[in-house]
Amino acid sequence: MRAFSQVDFAELKARGLPREYLLTLALTPEQISQRYNISFAEIADEPLVDCFAAVCFAGTDLYFELYTGCSVGKGTTCVCAVGGTAESLDARSAYQLFMSEFKPLAKEVVWISDEI
Repeated sequence: MRAFSQVDFAELKARGLPREYLLTLALTPEQISQRYNISFAEIADEPLVDCFAAVCFAGTDLYFELYTGCSVGKGTTCVCAVGGTAESLDARSAYQLFMSEFKPLAKEVVWISDEI
């Protein structure tokens, strides 16, 4: 996986960029942290999010949010793409970038957006 930087919840939310729900992984934040060296933060003031992490790969303008919360089943993590232009986000390209960088196992992908 190429180098990435992490962005905190408030900073990414403040940018107001287009957002697209891509997929759900059958991985916990702990498993993702161990595998990819990504740090999750607990979010207390957002009703739908418990744990959150966001990464941006060098050379791209896309961010990938990884989060758990009340809308997600126990033991799973949602993945959303954030970025693109002010008008749109290419979900298919974002999905391909996510899959090529993270390389989750097929059995770890429990849901994929119809937009893909």
